[in-house]
Amino acid sequence: MMDLLPTEVVFFYICLKNIQRMKFTPLISLIIVSVLLFIGCNKKDADTNNPTIQIISPKDGKVCSAGDTIWIKASVSDDVKLESVDIQLVTSGGRAAGKSLLIKPDISHFGLDTIYIIDEYIESGDYFLRFEVFDGTNTQREFVATSVKASTIVEERIIVLTEEPGKIVVNQLVEGELIREVLIDGDYADARINSYSDQLYVAGQHTLDFSAFSLNDSIGDPLWEGVSSQLKPFHDPDCMCLGGNEVFVASSDGYIRSYNVHGITMFDVEIEDARRPAQIHATEDVVIVESIQNGTQEHYIDLFYRYSNGFMLNFKNHFDIVDMYTIDASNWLMIGNKTNDIFIGTGAMMESGVTALETIYGEQVVCSASFGDQIAIFTGEKIYLYEQSSNSVSLLNDNVQCDHILANYETNELYAYSKNEISIYSFPGGQLKNTFNFAENIIDVLIDYNK
Repeated sequence: MMDLLPTEVVFFYICLKNIQRMKFTPLISLIIVSVLLFIGCNKKDADTNNPTIQIISPKDGKVCSAGDTIWIKASVSDDVKLESVDIQLVTSGGRAAGKSLLIKPDISHFGLDTIYIIDEYIESGDYFLRFEVFDGTNTQREFVATSVKASTIVEERIIVLTEEPGKIVVNQLVEGELIREVLIDGDYADARINSYSDQLYVAGQHTLDFSAFSLNDSIGDPLWEGVSSQLKPFHDPDCMCLGGNEVFVASSDGYIRSYNVHGITMFDVEIEDARRPAQIHATEDVVIVESIQNGTQEHYIDLFYRYSNGFMLNFKNHFDIVDMYTIDASNWLMIGNKTNDIFIGTGAMMESGVTALETIYGEQVVCSASFGDQIAIFTGEKIYLYEQSSNSVSLLNDNVQCDHILANYETNELYAYSKNEISIYSFPGGQLKNTFNFAENIIDVLIDYNK
């Protein structure tokens, strides 16, 4: 028996009466009626029922710490078929605060039994673990309230990199003295410390491949280097950044890759149009690259999906970026030079262009250091303080003699260093607290935190 709705019955009745009035030949009338009956017999009801999810674990009000593993147990079902289950930690406003865990059951009933890992870099606060179930048409969302306590940050050691002919020297700064740890053959481009895995990453400009060293107890032989010969030693300063528990490296031949703590490639893209990467930054979801067009020297910003190696968008940038900082999972702050001024702007993940926030006229930024909401901006002689919450700039110190500055989050101190000297200033006061002089040639200062 045909399952026809009342409206369809009326429709067929009207169509048959019109066929009689038009006096079609018997064959044409038969064809029209057959088509109408075929449509009626094959019409299916639309799927209007949401899938269901019963969460067994975690319970509402779950308390955990950064880096914790949460056991996920739930029963998920749909009257037709489940297409996907997406689990993600979000803020109270719905913004992503962690990685997305996507599961595709492809059945109508599914027992969910898995784990979700809280990001190690997350800030303390109240969050929600969002469960989003999709059946191809309808979506059901459920939320579990979760409180997260951030990792405690304590300064463990200060690493000072110095140079000798053809070598990089890794030292520890202990009570104003440099204690030599290890020699690395090659020249120097950039270095970073991953405090969660106790690893030091070093890259050279011409003769040194990208390499990783352990910071446990003492610094020894490389954990891994050259990374399967993928990276050539064509590195510029600011060629590295940390994102999550991965290190991202850009080489001058246009490749950007990330590696986990075991040296395994996690991200691999190439910049278009033979542009040279100049700055690299990673947020929760995207990798942001400032690149320079060879020949024209025009600046571009390229965005890539972090977890799929997928190209998102790129646009021409009208200032030279010096530093980038994460505001949240979808927005970032940029500080750079535009003509004769310092330009401070913000960008969003799915938007082309940069929104101007503040300008420091008649100055050029050399580098900056972030203390969270407050950012110290160094011009080569002066240090300005930019506060994100109030979007305001003030002069912190107008007589600083150094080449670079570094923030010590744990002690609220600003390290200002040059070729043979490290000076320590209070923050945000800006008063000089101590100065250390050395015979060695300092090329970089890094802080290893115990997290």
